[in-house]
Amino acid sequence: MARKRKSESLSATTARASPSARQVSRKRNGPPSSADAAEPQASTDLTPSDYYRRREKELLALQETTLDLNRLRNTSEVLGAIVRRARSLVGSAICYLSAYDPERRDFFVRAIEGAVSRRFADIRVPRDLGSCHPIIESKRPFVTANYRDDPRFIHATTVDTALEGEGIVSMAAVPLLLDGQVLGILYIADRHARAFAPEEVALLVSLGTHAALALENARLFEETRTALEALEIKTAETQEAIAVHEQLIALVARGGGLDDVAQMLAAILHAGVVVLDHQYETACLAVDPAGNNVGAKLGQARNRSQLLRALGESQSIGRSVSVTFQGIPPSIAMTIISATQILGALVVWRQAPLSDHEIRTLERGAIVCGIVLLSLDRAAKGLEQDAAELFIGLRNRNPEASVALTRQMEQWGMDPRQPVIMLLVDIADRMASHVLRVIKGACPTRRFIGGELEARLLLLCPPADAPLVATAAQKAVEQRTGSRINILQSAEFMPSTEFRDTFAKAGRCLDLVRVLARQGAICTQDELTVYAVMFAERSREELDAYIRHTIGALLEQDRKRNTNLTETMSCYLDSGYNTGMAARTLGIHENTLRQRLDSVERLLGNWRTAGRSFEVQTALKLHMLRLGLATK
Repeated sequence: MARKRKSESLSATTARASPSARQVSRKRNGPPSSADAAEPQASTDLTPSDYYRRREKELLALQETTLDLNRLRNTSEVLGAIVRRARSLVGSAICYLSAYDPERRDFFVRAIEGAVSRRFADIRVPRDLGSCHPIIESKRPFVTANYRDDPRFIHATTVDTALEGEGIVSMAAVPLLLDGQVLGILYIADRHARAFAPEEVALLVSLGTHAALALENARLFEETRTALEALEIKTAETQEAIAVHEQLIALVARGGGLDDVAQMLAAILHAGVVVLDHQYETACLAVDPAGNNVGAKLGQARNRSQLLRALGESQSIGRSVSVTFQGIPPSIAMTIISATQILGALVVWRQAPLSDHEIRTLERGAIVCGIVLLSLDRAAKGLEQDAAELFIGLRNRNPEASVALTRQMEQWGMDPRQPVIMLLVDIADRMASHVLRVIKGACPTRRFIGGELEARLLLLCPPADAPLVATAAQKAVEQRTGSRINILQSAEFMPSTEFRDTFAKAGRCLDLVRVLARQGAICTQDELTVYAVMFAERSREELDAYIRHTIGALLEQDRKRNTNLTETMSCYLDSGYNTGMAARTLGIHENTLRQRLDSVERLLGNWRTAGRSFEVQTALKLHMLRLGLATK
């Protein structure tokens, strides 16, 4: 197409450059008409030999320009050569080419020869001002012997100032046309008044056609180069995404778990990563570069609603979605689903936005996380089912349960001949399976059996490991869900024969802790058993009423005067009525202790009788347990 246009332009140039029929008609028919007078007038002082020499130079210049279009790949070089030839052939002081910018709707200088002012080369002219306007409207050449005083267009102060700074007086300009569109304008200008000959304007038209082809080639080349670069980038991103996917699959094939996948994603994306389970609770948290406690923040009410909305949208479209959380950098979330169920979700956050290929990496990572979650879910359900069946058998005293107990204790590194500790976890309205997985994921030891029994989460572990397991479980659940759970630790017992009674006692004690409105407590069965028998089935209001009725006078006195009588009385009773031991424990003198006891007797009356002392001690113990201050 470009070669055809070049051939047509050269033929047209030859026709324009020869004496026109109009010129011959003028010589034969007399003076020119008024319409002809508006066009450039031919020079009449050339001899035939001068004319043909000039024509030879013009044709040679056009031929060289055609060769440039085929030979040169740099558009600026082609346009620069055109401007130099036009200036040389026409004999003007200045020649420049302005290209049209469709985004800014103005013309800017693309190539220039003969100018001395840098300001002139930097000028931009709106399409509706200066000489640009009549050229665009008519798509015909424009000639003026006195630009400053020409009334045919709207003058712009900035343009006129730049032309005056360069000393330009007269000019001729032709549009660079291609398919009826003005791609630019080719100008020749002089610093004096000048009438440009028709053959000079015709030469400009021919050179302008070549310049239009050069600009069009540049545009097409730029489009091709941009498309090629985009294709190369897209190919590189696809290859990178495939490589990342292969790395993740290889990691899982080597036995990598959810933590390993999350850490790899965090390293690849340079972002924080959290994997959520099927209840959208934290299952795994990669290192957060910003130090945000994301696990807890996602559990906040406002963030929780935003999370559920985003994951619902992700599930419906099958892609990741952007989501804004309070206190967390900009995030992207994606639901992880299998053919039949929701497995969990993946949330990634960082300050800088993720690119398209990074989002695809995130989505591939979510698929890999889904594979791991599905595997973990099946394995966990199997273990939980085994543990649940074991606990039911032990509670019902099924003879076969002893065999299953021995097998599972040996499987988890426990000695079936030794006593164990039962940890009963208050899971409130949460699913036992979820809490158990959180605990298993964070506990530093695997020497315990966990499962659900009668809507309670139950852990059996060696006595030496009980404090470690209880503390790790409480901390893990709080970090992952934001909830502070209570844990009841039983006395040592033999699970094959004493499981049923221990479970019942531990359950009553945990009920009492709940009635006491404790949060985040790890209590022992020994300190609560007596009180659990009496108050486990009472309501919180009944318990508060009992405490107020029995020791309310002491509590009121402490509140008003900060006398510390309640703690003094509790310590005295726990010390077996030994004033010396109680005084040392409290760090006060025995006389001070006796004075406080006298004050207690004035407030409570004779509390030392057997029945009354038991009621007072019970109320004090419940009060201290409620405050988390009970001595063990």
